[in-house]
Amino acid sequence: MVVIYNHFKQKYSATNMLGFELAATFWHFIDILWVYLFLFLYFVR
Repeated sequence: MVVIYNHFKQKYSATNMLGFELAATFWHFIDILWVYLFLFLYFVR
């Protein structure tokens, strides 16, 4: 939500993408965490 808000406020430019890149990295980390959690629970049972 913060990234979308900042996008509409035009806070991102071609040279200032740090907030966007950090948000993308965070969500990729969460995706990988869910995959590991699923696999862990699958193989533990």
